[in-house]
Amino acid sequence: MQHTTQTSVQTDNLLPVVIPTEIVSHSLWPGPFSRWSDILSVTWAHFSEPHTTKYLTKTEARELEASRIPFAQLALTNLWRRSGEQVWTHIKEEAGETYFVALMHEDGLGPSRLLLRDGLHRAFPEGFSFCVPERTCAIVFSKQASPAALDSVRAVVSGCFRNGREPVSDGVFDEKDIVA
Repeated sequence: MQHTTQTSVQTDNLLPVVIPTEIVSHSLWPGPFSRWSDILSVTWAHFSEPHTTKYLTKTEARELEASRIPFAQLALTNLWRRSGEQVWTHIKEEAGETYFVALMHEDGLGPSRLLLRDGLHRAFPEGFSFCVPERTCAIVFSKQASPAALDSVRAVVSGCFRNGREPVSDGVFDEKDIVA
């Protein structure tokens, strides 16, 4: 779905990007963002091959809004399509319990898939909590996780946070912290 007839801004490659708040809250940040917490925010970017990212500028956002194009919703639709309805890349199950799912997609947008709540509710219908230990990785687990599952989550999050190329946080967030 490309809306280039009403605007010069390309939208078929626009995706949401979960990013550390400290980056987007800098006065030189070029584009719009939605703050989730002191640690996490979401912004939007154009993704092109091979691995080129160009963040949506405030000027582009204004142009899309003036054309009545809901760029955040469009980016979310693009992400769902790009994910092929597969929100997670790894699943850890033991004794019939899903301990956690990992969002570690090759495109580096694992944490962005936290916005695909319906897909995550398939694994955790009772609700979920999550961690973003590294910029390209999110770990999602049940709000009602057993002590064994929580121990497994803590071990994975700790390792990713300590050894990640771009560590973000070893804290736990609730799904209500996700602001589209």
